[in-house]
Amino acid sequence: DFFRARYPADAVWTFFGIGNRSGAPALLADVHREVDDAGVRIDTWLPGALPGNRPATKAEFLRALRTEILPRVAGGGTLFLFVGDHGELTLGRNGESAITLWQLRRARDGGWDTDSKGVLSVGELREAFAAGLGRGRVVFCMTQCHAGGFHFLGAPRDVAAGGPALRVAGFAATDE
Repeated sequence: DFFRARYPADAVWTFFGIGNRSGAPALLADVHREVDDAGVRIDTWLPGALPGNRPATKAEFLRALRTEILPRVAGGGTLFLFVGDHGELTLGRNGESAITLWQLRRARDGGWDTDSKGVLSVGELREAFAAGLGRGRVVFCMTQCHAGGFHFLGAPRDVAAGGPALRVAGFAATDE
C-alpha cells in the first residue's frame, strides 16, 4: 500500500501466494489464520486477495523481472525488492541461499500438486540481474531464513571465478 500510494500502478509489482487478486474469483485459500469461535482457537485458511497480485512462483517472478521490471530500471532506476517468504539452502557442492516460492500448481486431475523446483537461488537471481539490470540498481530487504546469502547478489561468492560486480545491496533478517 505504501508504494501503491506513492508510485504509478505500473511501477509496483506484488507476488503473493497463488496470485489471488482483488475483484477476481479466488483460486485457493492461501493465507493461514487462527480465529476465535466462542473461545476456541480454530486454524483456517482464507484467500489472500491483493490489488494487482500475481502468483509468487519462480516462473512468473523471473518472467516479470526479465520482461517488465528490469527494463524499467535498466537506464538508471532503482528496484526496491522486498521478500517475505520462506528460505532454504540448496543442496550439493555449491549450496547457496534460496527463496522457497509458491509451489502448489494445478494437477492433471484438477487437484493440486507440488512443484519442488519452485526455489529461486542467489545464483539464478544474480544471473537475471546481470543480464538486465544495466545502469540500474537494486536495494533489497529480505526476511526469509538464510536471507544473508543474498548479499552475494552484488558480488559473486567466488570473486576469483569472475563475474561482474552488480549494483545490488540490501538488508537481510538473518545470516546465510
